[in-house]
Amino acid sequence: MSSEKTNELNRILVVDDTAADRSLFKYVLTRAGFVVGVAVDGADALTILAREEYDVVLCDYQMPNVDGYEFLLKVRQNPKFAHVIVIIITSDESDETKVKLMRAGANDFVHKGDSHDEIIKRMRVHLSAQAGQANRKTLELTCAMADNISQPLSVIMATLYVLKDKIDTDMPPGQKEEFLHMVATISKEADNMVTIAEDIKRLSMDTRSSFEKGH
Repeated sequence: MSSEKTNELNRILVVDDTAADRSLFKYVLTRAGFVVGVAVDGADALTILAREEYDVVLCDYQMPNVDGYEFLLKVRQNPKFAHVIVIIITSDESDETKVKLMRAGANDFVHKGDSHDEIIKRMRVHLSAQAGQANRKTLELTCAMADNISQPLSVIMATLYVLKDKIDTDMPPGQKEEFLHMVATISKEADNMVTIAEDIKRLSMDTRSSFEKGH
């Protein structure tokens, strides 16, 4: 699923202590199809994240109270926010600052002078990569579930085969036909379930293969 198609579902939190910058980013990102929230500093952003879901945080580096770096450290310490993409906006382009931010857990950083189109493009790249990873995990889970279903069904099928032979050999003729019919019915339904599980597994594997070739 492309990020262009899901923009309207992606929630972006803009964190900046300058009101004019917050308003401008909210206007531009809303027009681009995102749902946008704003915070005045890192402390405010942490409070908002605790009660609302956001996909991306676009955070200024230099702010009073809790700045971008401190915000990063606190966010990455909380497993609840592990999925949140954090992009830092900074006017400091030194390698030292970039390394510091990446080690703190920033997904990316943009320069204050970058165009809004460039910033949006960078966000979409991260959102697309995250969506792709989620799709792969879902397909892997589906394959595993199909395997988990198939294994006990195979045991049931084998048990029914033994039971059928036992009924056919040891049960009195008057009761045999009824019980064999019951076993045959159960066997047919179990066999259908095995087929469905195998179809799900095959479809998941084919979809994963096509997805990986497309990426």
